[in-house]
Amino acid sequence: MTPSSWTGGRTAFQRGTQYGDDMAGRQPGSGLANASAAAIEDLLAAVLRHDAADIDIQHGRLTYEYSIDRCGMYPDVIVGLLVEAVERLGLDVTDAVAQPLDGLGDVRASLRGGGFAWFEVKAQTKKDRFADLTQADWVRDETDLLRWLFHHDRRFAERLPKWVANLLAVPDPGRYFRGWDRDSLWLADMALVSSRAARRRAGIESTEALGEFLKRKFVVHLTREGVRIVRMSLLSPVAGILAGKPAAMQLNYANQTAASIALASPGPADRGRVQFTYHLGYPSGVVGRHKMHAVSLANGPNTIEVRP
Repeated sequence: MTPSSWTGGRTAFQRGTQYGDDMAGRQPGSGLANASAAAIEDLLAAVLRHDAADIDIQHGRLTYEYSIDRCGMYPDVIVGLLVEAVERLGLDVTDAVAQPLDGLGDVRASLRGGGFAWFEVKAQTKKDRFADLTQADWVRDETDLLRWLFHHDRRFAERLPKWVANLLAVPDPGRYFRGWDRDSLWLADMALVSSRAARRRAGIESTEALGEFLKRKFVVHLTREGVRIVRMSLLSPVAGILAGKPAAMQLNYANQTAASIALASPGPADRGRVQFTYHLGYPSGVVGRHKMHAVSLANGPNTIEVRP
């Protein structure tokens, strides 16, 4: 697919302005900056299904977002990066949608022969480097790993404010966590199926099923440095846990949060080696902001990377 196949007759700015009011109707709490991210998710879905007309529409939306400084990259560059990366990925896609009803990814692709692939999109169009991934929230608020720690780690539980503890408590921990341990629940958080309800929605009833799900899920990380697509089962901490390498965990405490939890697999969870950090117990706002570190998505033989 070439740029000429998706450029429409009107100017890019004219195409884009018709979407300005549309984005005002997005769900409360999505945030104005997320209008750009939503357009990129829709664009990825269009590229996956080779829909030139919709690529042109999303290009127009991004042109408008760029004109009001909510998108930090030229739309032509974004389209070119995603088209090349998807071509290199080589999935045989029959259809793709953004924000699928199953809630298991930002984009879901239907594959020829049956089955799905899911994509988590981290669109940081105002960041200059892949290393800025850590500044984005990977997952927020309470998760099943944090619930597990609350019930199994007294040091952690005693540090939490009561309102956070109330969010993490489950009535029957033995039953709730049956078949899951600390490391497998960290794996579930990285897969963004961070509650029992989400795992059941994905048909995940065991760590083995979670491993299979991660083979069908991808991370798409877009910055001004380029785009990377990585199969989630091949992210370094995910691959470590799947290979049976125990996670190293370090509890830390700071003034701004009740606790932070650094993890790495394999360990140790030292500076420069930490792959994921939970920040929990802010005095106001969200319960927690939890970060995947850039080292987890470092370029390697299994990473598709395209630069402008």
